[in-house]
Amino acid sequence: MAGLLDQYTLIGNGHALDMLLAMTKYFNKRVEAVINQFTIERHWRSLNEETGGMNDVLYHLYRITVSPHTCPLLFLQQKTLKLLFAKCLRVKEC
Repeated sequence: MAGLLDQYTLIGNGHALDMLLAMTKYFNKRVEAVINQFTIERHWRSLNEETGGMNDVLYHLYRITVSPHTCPLLFLQQKTLKLLFAKCLRVKEC
């Protein structure tokens, strides 16, 4: 995914951006399926195996596109934001 992002940001390859957005939608659906079938804690346990730069790609992609499919993945990739998000839901300030 990082290579596709580079293709778009460095040389303006629109096909790379389209593919990257399609991949983001795909991963978003996969993560939602895991959470719906099991639990969000199961998803966070699976992130212990993630060693790549998914967060970096998603941050840059969101900055470029403000895609609604990118934002949920960013949150779900960030285990440390779990408590902050829960607090926002209770307070409804976010």
